[in-house]
Amino acid sequence: MGIQAQTLYSTIGAGDAMHAGFTLARWVWGFDVMRAARYGQAVAAASVSSPDGTRGVMKPAVERLFAELENR
Repeated sequence: MGIQAQTLYSTIGAGDAMHAGFTLARWVWGFDVMRAARYGQAVAAASVSSPDGTRGVMKPAVERLFAELENR
């Protein structure tokens, strides 16, 4: 149980990824503020878990991380 540590790559763009994920979840999908924040955090976590940074953010990775955050 719990999130396992992974190799972290560059954190450049992680904040922008978080804001983009939050904005999408909150204003497009209508998530409440806390849920949108968790989605943004999942997007940021996915961005630092990819050697391609924000270009390597894949929806399945975001959805997996978001599901883990939702179950906490």
